[in-house]
Amino acid sequence: MHILPTPGANRPVFIAVRAVATNGVTYAIVNSNSGKVADVSGASTAPDTPVFQYPYHATTNQQWTAYSVGKGFWEFANVNSGMCLSVGGDFVSLGDAVVQTPYIGKPEQQWMFKSYGNGACYLVNRKSGEVLDVDGASTADGAKVQQWTSGGYKNQRWILKPIATLKPQHP
Repeated sequence: MHILPTPGANRPVFIAVRAVATNGVTYAIVNSNSGKVADVSGASTAPDTPVFQYPYHATTNQQWTAYSVGKGFWEFANVNSGMCLSVGGDFVSLGDAVVQTPYIGKPEQQWMFKSYGNGACYLVNRKSGEVLDVDGASTADGAKVQQWTSGGYKNQRWILKPIATLKPQHP
């Protein structure tokens, strides 16, 4: 399911439209502000490893397979580790790093699309209601990917690009 913003008092309100992902397709999750991708630090296969942004270099720790879990929510499994993009455990707060965790099928691993337009979207976590965000709108390699309140900022917009369409970025 794909979501379009509608104005709200302090936060946007969203309405559902059609999906931007295809079930079982592998994507790079590209930040609209930096052009860099969601990358599992050090290509780790350990639980709770943080996700940072880095230039796309075509390795599997930067590739995420989308799986629909129904009602407009999706899980993203990292190709390298098989673990899911997650906001963490039982307690979540603003600024918490987004990490990879073993599949448990719980809301902290589930994301809904909110469309911005031009192929970009916000990814909203089912458990927290917060969006995937690059800390401080940084464009630096290694900047933390976290959850934050939706403010409509470019560092909170993401584009899912099928890996078959991407070429590695070179410095």
